[in-house]
Amino acid sequence: MGDKPSIAVVGYRHGWKFVDSLSLKSDFVGGKLAAICGRSLPQNKPANCPGVPIYSDYKKMMDELKPDGIVAAVPNDIHYEITYEAAKRGIAVLLEKPIAGTLEDAQKIVDCVSTTNIPFMVGHHRRFSAKLNMAKEIIGSGRLGRVVGVNVMWMSRKPNEYFNVEWRVTEKVGGPLLINSIHDIDDLRYTIGEIEAVQAFIGNMIRGLDVEDAGVAIIKFKNGALGSYIFSDGTPSMHFYEACAQEDPFFHPVEEDCYFFFGDKAQLSFPTMKITGYNEKSGGSDWTRPFSVENIPAPRFNPIDGETKHFCEMIKDSDVKSRCTASDATITLKVIEAIRLSTKTGRTVHIDEIKC
Repeated sequence: MGDKPSIAVVGYRHGWKFVDSLSLKSDFVGGKLAAICGRSLPQNKPANCPGVPIYSDYKKMMDELKPDGIVAAVPNDIHYEITYEAAKRGIAVLLEKPIAGTLEDAQKIVDCVSTTNIPFMVGHHRRFSAKLNMAKEIIGSGRLGRVVGVNVMWMSRKPNEYFNVEWRVTEKVGGPLLINSIHDIDDLRYTIGEIEAVQAFIGNMIRGLDVEDAGVAIIKFKNGALGSYIFSDGTPSMHFYEACAQEDPFFHPVEEDCYFFFGDKAQLSFPTMKITGYNEKSGGSDWTRPFSVENIPAPRFNPIDGETKHFCEMIKDSDVKSRCTASDATITLKVIEAIRLSTKTGRTVHIDEIKC
């Protein structure tokens, strides 16, 4: 396929970031915006795509335009439905995370894309972050030594009007575990390795809604590393990925860290990319010795652009493999479900217990 693949974006909120990539950065991402689809057009429709058709029915849009691919940034409970409708028409899918709201739907998506063999990727877009990939490289290189533990914080305060959207406050559809924490869990799998078990507690004392607004989890990795994770969407804090990484201009930027990787040789603070340890000038390597600090330069890059580019490359070339397959994304969802089960039962839950 010599021409740029035509991509339709379904969903007006997070989907607008893909609209920008496909319209403002079309030459870089290698795709063209075919249509925008959503239930109601937002007030801030950008001027850069005035001629792009607008649809409210994604099935009608797919039948009339027959795009090469769709970006589906829709509520979690219709992820299977839209994947199925696209797959039966032979249309590639970039499906926003999580893969689904339930493991049952996740397995149906796995089966659907396996049977139809369409180009398919789940939008865990941080896998395209230059900073996160540098952290993964540093950890994999052994510079930190053997990873002993990791501390992760996602602590932020969302605006009150955010919760006026029904699906965001509906159990097994919304809530910070499925909307936000699933990113951090995927980051940990991506950088450190597979998770073996979790022990967790979640609560809703801030807003009293059906969905959680805070939680904490202790994580055991298969390679022996241990992790602690705390999250909340109702606490004023600078310690959350989006603000710290400064990859998305929507969030107010801060010069802080939200991930701390600890090895038996050194520590990596992320995303400032500061490695703390000892060197030959320290005169030793114990707590009586002065630390050495190295700041690793890392470029800032909008990972949505990289993700969109990769999706377009998958459509054009069957040899380009998905960076986050349906099966891979289902494992991340299993960890979230293990956290839920742990908080209900009060016990440690092994990921292998969680079945689709």
